[in-house]
Amino acid sequence: MNGIGTETYSMDEEQEVEEFEEEDEEEELSEDLGQRKQKINEFNVEGNQALNQTNIQTLNLKVNYIAKTENRQVKSKYDLQKKEDCNKFVESFGKGEYLATAIILSVFEAVTIEDFPWLMESLMEFLPNSKNSEKKENEYREQLDSYVALDSILQVIGAQKLITDEGQVCIGLGINNTKPLGNIWEQFLRLREGIVSWLLHLVEIQKCNTIFEAYQIVTAFTKVILIDNRTVEKYIFPQLYSNPGNVWLLGNLLFKLYEKDEKKEYWSTLIIKWACSRSEWLWKSAYLAYALFIEHDVTIKSEKQLKEILAERICVLRKKDINFIVSVLFLSSKVRTMFCEILNMAYMKVEDKEKVTLKYLAILRNGFYRVRSSHIEIPLLICDTVEQQNYLKYIISFIMERNGLRKQLFRILRPYMEEIANYKYSEKNIRYLAAYFYNMSLNGKDNVKEISYFLKECKCKLAKDVYIYFWNTYQKREKVLLT
Repeated sequence: MNGIGTETYSMDEEQEVEEFEEEDEEEELSEDLGQRKQKINEFNVEGNQALNQTNIQTLNLKVNYIAKTENRQVKSKYDLQKKEDCNKFVESFGKGEYLATAIILSVFEAVTIEDFPWLMESLMEFLPNSKNSEKKENEYREQLDSYVALDSILQVIGAQKLITDEGQVCIGLGINNTKPLGNIWEQFLRLREGIVSWLLHLVEIQKCNTIFEAYQIVTAFTKVILIDNRTVEKYIFPQLYSNPGNVWLLGNLLFKLYEKDEKKEYWSTLIIKWACSRSEWLWKSAYLAYALFIEHDVTIKSEKQLKEILAERICVLRKKDINFIVSVLFLSSKVRTMFCEILNMAYMKVEDKEKVTLKYLAILRNGFYRVRSSHIEIPLLICDTVEQQNYLKYIISFIMERNGLRKQLFRILRPYMEEIANYKYSEKNIRYLAAYFYNMSLNGKDNVKEISYFLKECKCKLAKDVYIYFWNTYQKREKVLLT
């Protein structure tokens, strides 16, 4: 399973990154964005983006449970769902591959065959020694020397072979996954610290690089915390707070905990604490969790306060903050609408409006760098709801009134139009672009002339189609005003 987020910085490295970003931004404003995008692609930014996209998924992975375990003769079978059976099993196999397998499969919903050996090896390092179990373990150890022996282990603990929707072969307890961890946790206190330390170790070594693996990590921590929420403040969160690379994990984890736990008030308060945190990155986890709430139509009591706090951060966003924000914007239209509202709140509140508009333009540039033939929309430029357009109209109007800002916007639009003209685009894309240009035209006829000139200069079929939609919309508005 290589990391939920991969950025890790020391204090010195953090300063170096910020200094580089300041110099880099000046270069970005003067360089042709099309050429700059090509340079970024050469540094394999697409790969990094893919990693980010992996970790912002809603993680609604479904696992189809297909039993493939052979019916082999084993000396004992244990139903780990039953407390009595679970107790006998742990007492018999106090340390060893059998107990490690049971813990792994009670913590994770499913584990791939490829991941299982190193997961077992790493867990064994964290389990306390138990001399009483050595004899029993040795009786079964010979079964571990062949592939078939895995089926024997699975049968002993009631586990089975599983297959995911993508055809990946895994092992797990399947429908018997709900109670074993709780039984082990309740009856064998010496194992608790080892299990938590092991999970934190997995995050530390960043063994989580796919949606499936990210889902398993989030699910594992959610299970442990719901069984014993004292572990949150005492062990789990303090450790996770120490590494900026855990920003994606924490956001997903907070969402899952709020979704599954009855103590909504605690998690609602925690998201506010994260948003207000002096940490340079913990607020991002709050933003991600909030985005997941929005995506799933989950309402939290602290929502208004949360939006106000996030709006206050807009003017101080750094380049890497914007990169994170844009990654989350790809989640859904509902999330983009939410962020447009936050941008509008920031714009309305601050005296220096230009600060907000500059951050908005930085978001558009970041979105442009991500454009591919498979994904041609720039978030907050291709507005896919009327609400987004309404929230952004004052910011766009401010930009169009100032020559320097207006030039920056057109410097984004020109290479963007030229690039996507070579891709497969839809009528919907044309209409959304036309709507954006219409928003640009709202505060004066001079803007209409400049937009018309710009679209004609682009000299591609896309620009021509956008111009037709834009001009028809503008003419309809003029007729309404005259009447």
